[in-house]
Amino acid sequence: MESFSPEHFGPYTLLRPIGRGGMAEVFLAQTRGIGGFERSLCVKRVLPEHADDTELIDLLVDEAKLVSRITHPNIAQVFDLGRVDERFYIAMEWVDGVDALKLLDACEKRDLHVPLPAAAYIVHEIARGLHAAHTLKDDEGRPVGIVHRDVTPTNVLLSLEGTVKLIDFGVARNLLRSRRTAVGVVKGKYNYLAPEQARGEGVDARVDVFAAGILLFELLAGEPLYPGSNAAEVVAKARNAKIPSLRSLRKDVPPELDEIVRKALQKDRNARTQSAQALADELERYLSQSAPGYGATQVAQLVQFLFPERALEAAGDDPIDLSEFVAHASSSIVSAPGVKVRAAQDEEWEASPTRVAVVADIEQRRARRAAGFEVAPVTVLPSRGRRASRGRLQLAAGLLAVAVLVGATAFFLTSGEPTVQIETSPAGATILLDGFDTQQLSPATLPIAPGTHQLVLRLAGHEDSTSSIDVDGDTALSVALRPSRGALEVVSVPAGAMVFREGVLVGMTPVTIPDLADGTELNLTLQAPGFEPLTHAHRSVSGRRDRAELRLVPISVAVPISAAVPVTP
Repeated sequence: MESFSPEHFGPYTLLRPIGRGGMAEVFLAQTRGIGGFERSLCVKRVLPEHADDTELIDLLVDEAKLVSRITHPNIAQVFDLGRVDERFYIAMEWVDGVDALKLLDACEKRDLHVPLPAAAYIVHEIARGLHAAHTLKDDEGRPVGIVHRDVTPTNVLLSLEGTVKLIDFGVARNLLRSRRTAVGVVKGKYNYLAPEQARGEGVDARVDVFAAGILLFELLAGEPLYPGSNAAEVVAKARNAKIPSLRSLRKDVPPELDEIVRKALQKDRNARTQSAQALADELERYLSQSAPGYGATQVAQLVQFLFPERALEAAGDDPIDLSEFVAHASSSIVSAPGVKVRAAQDEEWEASPTRVAVVADIEQRRARRAAGFEVAPVTVLPSRGRRASRGRLQLAAGLLAVAVLVGATAFFLTSGEPTVQIETSPAGATILLDGFDTQQLSPATLPIAPGTHQLVLRLAGHEDSTSSIDVDGDTALSVALRPSRGALEVVSVPAGAMVFREGVLVGMTPVTIPDLADGTELNLTLQAPGFEPLTHAHRSVSGRRDRAELRLVPISVAVPISAAVPVTP
């Protein structure tokens, strides 16, 4: 950015530029009063070439009038509206931090995902702010009907103290405006449009819920919901609203959080989460169950960790000593109070073959399964007309489940088709053929029609074995099933601690470390400002998901924040 000298502008001193768009520029500014009073704020002023643009001026005035009526901790406040030398401006609250887009970029550069609770908390706070805007009433008690229409990562600010603020109501719609958006005109950034918004239809507060859902999706997935090389392509995708599976993009997203995102991104607005408050409530329930105590303090730690230069700048004359924190990350503490480790005691996880496979299998065929969390069970339906017909005859006869199994066995044994003898080590695997549960356990001999078939062998505690078999005569198969790999879920109190494995950052609590071979030795160190470093040793067990619940111990002297923490290459 070009050099800039402080500039007096009306009652303000413009200290440095913050950003510039096509219509306005934003500055960090300061105002002074009697007795040494000083206040930092932002000044957003119209560019000289647009000084006579009445529509733009009206938008700026509307924004100031709207936001000045909303008093909420998650909405950046507007303090002043004025004009200096024919240039209109608004003075707004200064949020010393970064926007959500910069947060995403910083995580991408470090090959990290935004921690699950951080993403949930950020959107929870934005939803609370949106609810305040959506439910605003005028002096007569009538709904103002504000719709933001531009909920995007660049309009979500995260301060160094962990506060979350929504800004830029410049394209907001409200019932008090004399103007109306013409039918077919799209308002808002294309990548964050709700389907009805992309079609130029009438909008209500639910378009902001959809945009908040996109924000949550992108914070979790680390990639755009509507990728595209041009505006027309992006708008077309927004109109269709075909939402990819979030858990296919990030394995550690739990089903309950995936469901929150899915509901917020429903194409049909009537099936969508119906209000910003409802979205906030769902995220609050998720946080209370998965990361109790997660809040502004942990978001501040995340921002300061990802942007250490901003933390140093904010420290001013009291710089942060970085060496001690780095040293703690590689310390050799072998025990600490408050450590409790237990194996997962979920009988369904042990018994269900579909859940055995969720421990972070790296094969592409299982990429949709999230590490350590339940996945939707496989839908098993007969794939051959003859077998389906036989099943209907059996059901019509009123046979019990045991009789169905016996009848199916008799059918297979009496068929004239080629037979395939299937053995597994260990025995007892469920046999699925072309997606159809044969109701047989290995070892078994099955009649299979000539041709190519998909065979899946599934046994609790082991990885699925999937293969394509060509049948042209009687044959025999022998398959050694591989034990499932282990996983470790690390949870801390408070949440948001950075977890290092052999000195390398793997994430922030709560975090799951998947794909662990049997007997893998883990040496973990947890770090959080203001708490003693805590080291935990763990040995993985094949096919088992363990959980370490670790309580951090406060220290009397705050732990400095690091500017150089090793990350996964």
